[in-house]
Amino acid sequence: MPDRLPACRKVAHVLLKETMFFKKAKKTKSPPTRRLEDNLTSQETFVSEETRITGSIQGDGGIVISGHVDGDVLAKGIIFLEPEGVIDGQAVAGGVIVAGEMNGNIASGGRVEVRASGRVTGDIECARIAIEEGGTVKGKIRMPRSSGQPYFFNEKRDNRESPE
Repeated sequence: MPDRLPACRKVAHVLLKETMFFKKAKKTKSPPTRRLEDNLTSQETFVSEETRITGSIQGDGGIVISGHVDGDVLAKGIIFLEPEGVIDGQAVAGGVIVAGEMNGNIASGGRVEVRASGRVTGDIECARIAIEEGGTVKGKIRMPRSSGQPYFFNEKRDNRESPE
């Protein structure tokens, strides 16, 4: 598979530039960081489990993939690759969640989350990354603006039993 990460970097750079010119709000105490999945809305585009798409997908919102995509996926919102989903191509988005199989490079202006069931074969370029225990990445991870601090997220679900 040819290395197309430079093309992904250009798109990721455009996504970053679009958000750079908004006025920054006054600093207040920030709420705990949540999983990207908590930001999904009912307005997302869905590729169902029984669907196979050959060719690229591009959207202004988020994209949830349970099926198979042979091609690049570009979104200004979040790309959520569900456990049964497969992408054979590049993924470029504001945020990416990998719970399925990703065969290609990822470029994100925000966060990338690799869940326990997630498998990435390709390079990742992002601002922040979280890899859940059991998740795998076979490739390079590049974080150009990294603060050097680890990224932790808090569970939204408060009904979990605490370990005793």
